[in-house]
Amino acid sequence: RHIIDDFRDILSQSLGKHASFSSNNHSAQRHKQCILAEARLVLGRDTDVIQNCCMDLAYIVDNALASNHGKNARELKMTPQDQQSAVILVRLLGNVVYRCRQNQDL
Repeated sequence: RHIIDDFRDILSQSLGKHASFSSNNHSAQRHKQCILAEARLVLGRDTDVIQNCCMDLAYIVDNALASNHGKNARELKMTPQDQQSAVILVRLLGNVVYRCRQNQDL
């Protein structure tokens, strides 16, 4: 599970690199943004990344809720591994749908 989390983390960080435009390298930055946008689009359209991330996140939350039965949300306890996985999944989901209406509609 650690290896999968590492790959997800690398992917989410890569997709999260939003170029800032400056006048001296506007063309290169625009190209980088186009590549990131296309990568997001392909991941949403041609893979099950979004669906699998949602299912994995639901599994983590369901297990946490089951093991914390009777406690309110502020008292919810998760293992450090589950916490890290949840953060990575949310970051990956956010970066895959960032500025991509098609992925947001999935």
